[in-house]
Parts: sequence; structure tokens; C-alpha cells
Amino acid sequence: MANAPSPALTAIDYDRIQALLNSEYVEEHFHAYIEGGDNDEWVTLEHGDDEETEAFVVFDQHRIRVAVENFNSPGAKNGHSDHCHFIFKLVDHETREYEVRYQPYEVDAQGEDQLDTFPIAEQSAAIQESAVTYFEALEAYIAAKDEQLTNIKASLPRP
Repeated sequence: MANAPSPALTAIDYDRIQALLNSEYVEEHFHAYIEGGDNDEWVTLEHGDDEETEAFVVFDQHRIRVAVENFNSPGAKNGHSDHCHFIFKLVDHETREYEVRYQPYEVDAQGEDQLDTFPIAEQSAAIQESAVTYFEALEAYIAAKDEQLTNIKASLPRP
């Protein structure tokens, strides 16, 4: 039986995902990727009462994937590093469809969306809350980076 989405999870909607993808910081990552660079970055996400999480974030044109250390996976229990993934993805612009998916452990280096990923709404309340926590922390992180970019541009001499 599927779990009902938590009220906090339903607050993550098409518009919030679109706003992140439209941020200058994310667009810079995408442009770097088009030019042959990487579209990913290790970031420190702050959440809760002075809590921090190191996350590996992949920025695509229609998707943001957040990978965090998974201490409860079979790999971690056997002494290997492992991550779980939260995927925030726009599916269709016309119908405004979106997905929030969960990948409980690393399955390969590519980490494609449909490879052992599951709708977050079908996960436990704790996992749903984690998705919201990481999404909100990422929003705050990107907003701070956008503000830094704006300040840097404002301080540059004008031609």
C-alpha cells in the first residue's frame, strides 16, 4: 500500500522546481556542461538547527538530482560508501507535470532516473520529510549563490 504524500511534500510543486532550474546558478552549471564542463558539484546544505549535509548535486536542464550519504544501505553496512538520491524533475511543460523520485542506493555510476527509482509519495514519511528538507536546503543554497552572483556583477566596472 502506498503512503500518502506528506503535506510538506505536496508543497514541492512544478513552480518551485522550475524556479530552481531557472536560477542563474543552475543555468551557469548547464552552460558549463554545454561547453564541455561538468554539471555537478559537491555542496554543503545547511538545514535544521546548525545541521549540515554534504550532497552531490547534478544540475540538468529539466532535473536536479541530490545524492546524500546513505548509512543504511547494504553497501554501507558492508563498509562501502553509498548514496541515496532525491530527484526533482519537470516532465512536461504544457501539462505542468513533475516528479519527485527516490533512489534508495547507488546502482551504477550513471544513476538514471528509471533505474531503481521510486515515486517519493510511495516512500515512508521519514523519507518524504528528507526529500523536503534537502529540497528546501538546496533552495536556500541556490538563492545565496544567486545573490553572490548578483553582487559580483553589480560590483564589476561598467563599460
